[in-house]
Amino acid sequence: MIAAIFLDQGSPTARDFILRLLDGELQKVVNRGTAVDYKSELQELIQAREQQTPTYHIIEATGPDHSKIFTVEARLGETVLGRGSGKSKKVAESEAARSALEKLSTSFTQ
Repeated sequence: MIAAIFLDQGSPTARDFILRLLDGELQKVVNRGTAVDYKSELQELIQAREQQTPTYHIIEATGPDHSKIFTVEARLGETVLGRGSGKSKKVAESEAARSALEKLSTSFTQ
């Protein structure tokens, strides 16, 4: 259909048609932003492959109470999948999940 519009009415009309057609989906993407939820991605991947859920363990918390840095490991059982640090437990967990996804994707390409 898009090709027919393009051939019959030209590029600007086809472009407008596509934008109207995809407007709802484009708005969802814009509203959601570019933030990636690494913990959800890791959980979905691990559950699909292993039928288990990764866990997060605080390995270290350093610094004064008002400015702690947390180090967290993402694990599957006793296996460490990734490690991350951040100014909150949530950020450290997200970094650990990102690290795990990075390692897992590297192991698939080798």
